Amino acid sequence: MMGADHFVLAYKFEKDGVLIHDPEGFPSVLLPFRQLELAWRADGIPYRRGHYRYWIHPRRIRGPSSDELYESTLKSFKEVYSEAENLAAKQT
Repeated sequence: MMGADHFVLAYKFEKDGVLIHDPEGFPSVLLPFRQLELAWRADGIPYRRGHYRYWIHPRRIRGPSSDELYESTLKSFKEVYSEAENLAAKQT
């Protein structure tokens, strides 16, 4: 769906694309790599955050504790919900 976001699970790479499970009703779909890239860029999502990027050989630079992970995740969710509320308020 254009202009909306949600999460999918990529579970297998094939020669022509990636197999994904989309909880919005598409349990096993082969998504061509070009379509995955376009969706990942999120150019049609006005409230996207950050920059499009992907890594080929990531490396760990930190090992946060469980408490640090919890706190940073909670902070991130609060920011996302706050931004969504602000965007909704501007549209009404």
